[in-house]
Amino acid sequence: MTANRHEIVSLLDQIQDLVEKLRPELEADAELRNKLVSTSKQLTRTFQTSMDQAWEIFFQPHHLSVLQTALDAGWLHTIVDAGDSGVSADHLASTSRADASIVKRLMRVLIATGSIREVSRNMYAPAEISKLFTDPKMAAGLKHASHDYAVSVSKMPEYFAENGYQVADDVEKGVYAYARGMPFLRYMGQTPAAAQEFNLFMSATRAGKRFWADTFPIEKLKVNSEEDVLLVDMGGGNGHDLVDFSARQESLQLKGKLVLQELPRVIAQVPDDLKNLFNLQDHDFFTPQKEVHARVYYVSNVLHGWSDEDCITILTHVKDAMKAGYSTLLLNEIVLPDVGCSFWGAAFDVTMMAMVSGRNRTRQEWSHLLSTIAGLKVENIWSLEVNGGSIIEVIRME
Repeated sequence: MTANRHEIVSLLDQIQDLVEKLRPELEADAELRNKLVSTSKQLTRTFQTSMDQAWEIFFQPHHLSVLQTALDAGWLHTIVDAGDSGVSADHLASTSRADASIVKRLMRVLIATGSIREVSRNMYAPAEISKLFTDPKMAAGLKHASHDYAVSVSKMPEYFAENGYQVADDVEKGVYAYARGMPFLRYMGQTPAAAQEFNLFMSATRAGKRFWADTFPIEKLKVNSEEDVLLVDMGGGNGHDLVDFSARQESLQLKGKLVLQELPRVIAQVPDDLKNLFNLQDHDFFTPQKEVHARVYYVSNVLHGWSDEDCITILTHVKDAMKAGYSTLLLNEIVLPDVGCSFWGAAFDVTMMAMVSGRNRTRQEWSHLLSTIAGLKVENIWSLEVNGGSIIEVIRME
C-alpha cells in the first residue's frame, strides 16, 4: 500500500512537469486544455471525501470576496509590481493603513487558491491569475461578479421559494429585480460607474475569441452589386463585429453594404472613425425589419437575453424580411450540449437567468425554438468555441 501511495504522488509530479513543458501547446489548444482540466477535476473529486467537497462548496464565496478586497486595497497591484522577489505583509499593511494581521489572514486564502504565491513566511509574489486581475478590464469583471452576479445568485433560493420555483420572463419580476429592487439594465442606467465597469468587462470577454467569420465560409455570401445589402448586424452595439467583418470582406473582395442596426442611444455612441465602414440605422428588433431581402441578417449574443416568446417575435420579423433561397440568418449564440454540459456552460446559463431572466439554450432547445417559426430551417451549426459558442445558420424555405 505504501508503495502505491508513493507511485501515485510520483505520477502526479511527472504529470505536472509534463504539463509545464506543454504549456504553450495547451494555451493554443482549447479543446485539449478543457479535456485535461475536466479530467483533472474528476480526479480531484476521487481524492476527496464527500465532507471535503462539502466544505469546498461552503467556502466558495470567500475567494471572490477576498480577491475583491485585495484589489480594492491595492494589495494585488503592489504584489504584481514587486515581481518574483515578493513583498511583505507588513509593507502591504503600511501602504494601505490596514491591520497587518488582516492582510496575513486574507492572503492565506489567495495562496491556498493559487491566486498569489507564497515566497516565504508572510512574503507574497504574483501568480499569473493575480497579474490578470490587475488589468483594468478584468478588474472590472471581478467588480461586476462580486457586485452583481453574487448579489443576484445569492437571492435565488429565497426568490424561487416565494415564486413556486418558477422564473418570470418579465425582468421586472426576475431574480435581479428581487435582489436589487430594479432590473439589471435599469440599474446600469442609473449607476454610470457600474455600467462603465460592465462595458469594460464585456470588451475583455471578446478578446482572444475566434472571430465567427474565420470559421463560417463567408466567401459564399455574395451579392450582385455594391448597392445590395450584404450583412445587417442587428443589435450590434458600437459595431465591433462589423469592423472585423469589413476587413474580411475587403480581403475576399465581397461586394455589398454593411448595416448596423441599434437603438438611437447606442447609435449615438458609435465612434466617428467607424462610421465610414458601415451604414447606421435606428432599429428596434421588436418591430418589422427595415432592410428587406438582405443577404445576411446577423444576430450576436442577443437572443440569450430574451424569452422564447420574445425570440419568436424577433425572429419572425427577420423571417418576414428574408428572401427565400437567398437570405441567410446567422445567430452567434451559445449552444449548450444536450448532455455533458460543462460547469462554465451551466453557470453561465444560470447567470443569464438571474441577471436578465434569459437563458443559454441547448442544441435541442434551439431546434425546437426555430421549428416553431414556419418557413425557417436550421441549415448548419458551426462550432466556434469549446464552451459552446456557435454560429447557427438558418435559411428561409418559403
